[in-house]
Amino acid sequence: MEIYTGRFYPMDIVGRTIVLHEMPDDFKTQPSGDSGMKIACGEIKAWEQECKNKNGNE
Repeated sequence: MEIYTGRFYPMDIVGRTIVLHEMPDDFKTQPSGDSGMKIACGEIKAWEQECKNKNGNE
């Protein structure tokens, strides 16, 4: 899946984590924004670096 935005550049978020919730944040309720259950999470990695690491080329 690809998502494009003008708010940040890809290298600005490499190494950061992401948590996806089932609903949008209401920007009022704390701490979860009444966004429902967590459905996924992970670390954002650079694709090229992942390929090099898996092939044993560092």
